[in-house]
Amino acid sequence: MGAFRGTPNGKSERAKRMRNKGTRLPCMLPRGQQYLDNRIQFIHVDDMARLLRHILQREPEARRLTVLNVAGRGEPLTFAKCIEMAHAKLVRVPGKWVMRQVLSLLWKYKISAIPPQALPYMTGEYIMNTDRLQRFLGPEYEDVIRYTIADAFADSFRRDTAAA
Repeated sequence: MGAFRGTPNGKSERAKRMRNKGTRLPCMLPRGQQYLDNRIQFIHVDDMARLLRHILQREPEARRLTVLNVAGRGEPLTFAKCIEMAHAKLVRVPGKWVMRQVLSLLWKYKISAIPPQALPYMTGEYIMNTDRLQRFLGPEYEDVIRYTIADAFADSFRRDTAAA
């Protein structure tokens, strides 16, 4: 989410000045359509809270370990769609090596809070199967997980705008 927001969340004075000025870092990806086509999932914070409440209220299953993949309803978003929805500037770099170098510099100078080790997550696709979550919640699924992935993503930007 931080990469799409572009907030310079590092701890340096420069990052602080950039935040105060409202400067956004561009979203960076290597060249190649496959990076824009990678998909990603989100969950709305309110849905996560409802899910935790639901799990804790369930008896007797709440007393045993339950492992669930959690994401909002609907289809994952492509990175391209996320960049569009976030109104982020996209910068294409020649490859993953260059992207790692830029991430390393932003990390070294404490401008970004995204470590260079996050590169695989920023250039790969990690989609969870939520069928078990849907079976676990049964008919209550849509009451607990109310937001689609797209709506959850969009709402995180609406809140930023409202707070500003």
